[in-house]
Amino acid sequence: MALMDTLKTVPDYSLDMKAVNNIKALGIDMIESASSGHPGIVLGAAPILYRLYNNHLVFDNKNPNFINRDRFVMSAGHGSALLYATLFMSGFDLTVDDLKDFRKYGSKTPGHPELNTTAGVDMTTGPLGQGFASAVGMAIGGAYLNQKFKVLKNSLIDHFTYVFCSDGDLMEGISSEAASIAGSLGLGKLIVLYDSNDISLDGSTKGVFDEDVLEKFKAMGWDTHLLSDAYDFETFDSLIEKCKNTTDKPSIIKIKTIIGKDSKYEGTSKVHGKPLEKDDIKKIKKSLDIRDVSYTILSDAYNYMKDTIDNRNSEIINKWERQSKKILEKLDSKLVDDFNKLKENDLIIDLKKETFKLDSEKSLSGREISNQIINKLSDKDIMCVGTDTMSSTKVFFENEKYFSKKNYLGKNINCGVRELSASAICNGLELMGIRAITSSFLSFSNYMIPSIRMASLMELNPIYIFTHDSVLVGEDGPTHQPIEQIDMLRSIPNVSVFRPCDKNEFLGAYMYALKSDHPCVIVASKENLPSLESTDITEIENGGYVISKKENEEVCLIASGYEMGLALKVSEELEKHMINSRVVSMVSLEQFSKLSKDKQEKILPKDVLKVVIELSSCINYYKYLSSDDLVFGVNQFMKSGNKYSIIDRLSYNSETFTKEISLKIRQKM
Repeated sequence: MALMDTLKTVPDYSLDMKAVNNIKALGIDMIESASSGHPGIVLGAAPILYRLYNNHLVFDNKNPNFINRDRFVMSAGHGSALLYATLFMSGFDLTVDDLKDFRKYGSKTPGHPELNTTAGVDMTTGPLGQGFASAVGMAIGGAYLNQKFKVLKNSLIDHFTYVFCSDGDLMEGISSEAASIAGSLGLGKLIVLYDSNDISLDGSTKGVFDEDVLEKFKAMGWDTHLLSDAYDFETFDSLIEKCKNTTDKPSIIKIKTIIGKDSKYEGTSKVHGKPLEKDDIKKIKKSLDIRDVSYTILSDAYNYMKDTIDNRNSEIINKWERQSKKILEKLDSKLVDDFNKLKENDLIIDLKKETFKLDSEKSLSGREISNQIINKLSDKDIMCVGTDTMSSTKVFFENEKYFSKKNYLGKNINCGVRELSASAICNGLELMGIRAITSSFLSFSNYMIPSIRMASLMELNPIYIFTHDSVLVGEDGPTHQPIEQIDMLRSIPNVSVFRPCDKNEFLGAYMYALKSDHPCVIVASKENLPSLESTDITEIENGGYVISKKENEEVCLIASGYEMGLALKVSEELEKHMINSRVVSMVSLEQFSKLSKDKQEKILPKDVLKVVIELSSCINYYKYLSSDDLVFGVNQFMKSGNKYSIIDRLSYNSETFTKEISLKIRQKM
């Protein structure tokens, strides 16, 4: 009798296992159809995603953008087939035909997860570590919004951010950077599921990745757990609950799995990144008790999983709906408006509606002008994300506090000397509906480019302020002298780079950036800038415009930023030589490229000598130039020295340029 009573208490996981096996079968079918993909993670990690979605993750499969859903980031984006199969079984808007289109051009099931392409995907992933770091930004955003919309103990925003990551994710330095920040900030709503299978593309991680990950995370202030068997659902559930109840620190569960489980290549790198052989698929499906017919759906498993999820989440969502009505009644009208904008994902900030009065009594540097503008925006849902350069770049809110574990309403975030993770954190904030501004020296923008690229792919709109924008940084030497950086930033698709030359242009650049639907870079000088009467805020959106014009022009001088003053001086010198010129402010080449050819040629006439004056490599200008035109750029690293010695060494002055331009004009006559 005692034995019978014991048996009755043993959970029946038969339908759970059927659902796991169906996810596996669908995943390997997708990879087989595409003739490419990553079957190892499908076969090894399916029980993790199944149990998370089935028993824990809060979401609405009919409304994937439900504002208070748990966020899930598939940082190991190569596991997309596993994710899509799980989303399908969870009732999201995916069909079997969508699964069959895996990795086909324009499908709902691309090779790596893409935001705004597949229902249920919360961010684009693929470059390892980017998802992990961006999830830290999501958790920061979630903590801020939780406090902002809180009434007594309840808030309109109260959810968890889950991350699924691999050995490869944690090898990337960006993950360690972000993990350290998360631990310091005590982000208790962040839970990481670490798929530990000890294999990467080139083989075993032994000898490459030998550290004790849990001890490392524990030292960084994380709550740490080990699950020795991914199929131990009872322990998995218990650990998730422990993580949810740990409110003062982020949590990580290391889950031991076998890559390519049940394949003849299980436990090896051979099953990581290429399709399985047909005989292997047949053998695996037999072990899964699924018939060897592509895209078989086990109706009982599918219905069990979908019904379990719907019943569990509908109750949670209905409770939130009732509670949210009561909270909204107690919030002031501005907070209600802010919440409605958040629900609509409306991140646009229209500066035309703002009253701006900048200090016009004295000459200011680009970074000081930028600081004045930023501090007119402190009442908006914007966070300044620092890289230990805030005091120099001047990108911070002077009257706002720092975000910390003691104050989740702070709008300044100090990420320390971590440009790469700071820029990924910006992406996470944007995904949570919070505008993000980050900064560093222009020469260090290289560290941020991978995350800027991700922002572009996801059509997010963070703003990057890069100061110390030329070789004139001087004594810091060649390591701090940007040469190729502006060109690299200009070459990233769907990114607008602005290099304003005065207060008007800075205000115009910010006006555009704050209403844009893509990333914007504003390059700010360390040197003081003049206030020019001829600059035009309304022209900034066009990228280039004429600020000085004369009759019968023979020369078109093109400049931006600090060099605009030099271009205007060259124009004056040329006039003394009876050479008339126009001066064009090329504040943004990317915006200029969007103009029609006719409009471009009205600004840069074909029949005049064009001269570019910019203290960088200037590669992106050449498509607008002919072989006869002149470029006064910088294509070399300089030595350490003050800006005057560098200008002298380069002969970067109006006299030299006037002489060369005059000679060129005479040669054309």
